[in-house]
Amino acid sequence: YDYTLPGDPQPLVCLACHHPHRADYSGQLRLPAGVGETGLCEQCHMRDCELPDTISYETPRHIQYSMLTGIGGHEYDTTYESSQHTTLFELETCLGCHFYRAEDDTASSHTFQPRLAACAAVGCHSGAADFNIDSKQDSINTWLNSLHSELDAYADVTDTTGDFWYARFNYDFVKNDGSKGIHNYKYAKKLLLDAIEDFEP
Repeated sequence: YDYTLPGDPQPLVCLACHHPHRADYSGQLRLPAGVGETGLCEQCHMRDCELPDTISYETPRHIQYSMLTGIGGHEYDTTYESSQHTTLFELETCLGCHFYRAEDDTASSHTFQPRLAACAAVGCHSGAADFNIDSKQDSINTWLNSLHSELDAYADVTDTTGDFWYARFNYDFVKNDGSKGIHNYKYAKKLLLDAIEDFEP
């Protein structure tokens, strides 16, 4: 018997997106596909926790839509920008990369793995061989590791300051997005660099 503890990550099953007994929307989806205030994807992929304070801390999880739209991280007293991907909503952004038709148009992919061909089809990254375009994913990993080292050096977690938790929040926010900058490189970069600069163990 494969017992999973409450709170452990669960695999995505049909019922997460599809209603078993109603067909209000195409494909028996629970909400319209795509993005926007009533779109299906962001219902689960928005930040659902409060920003940290000196009393409590909640780890930001499944925040891909928040990252994509450039909201939800701890923003320091400076200006934040977003990458070009935030302007692609007319292309049904989530579906364009993560859910696509087979070449014969008979079935859709339900792996939700991003597809490089989708980038080439839009025309922005037609020559890309992988998602590490201009080594941006490498850069995000470098900054994540740097910030992690700073946080790890602050061993006495019983006496942490607000600066620690703000930096930790941005680390978790970018790390748990999982795209290593693909969703919103400018926003992810700024969150990490500001946290690295602001927090000194």
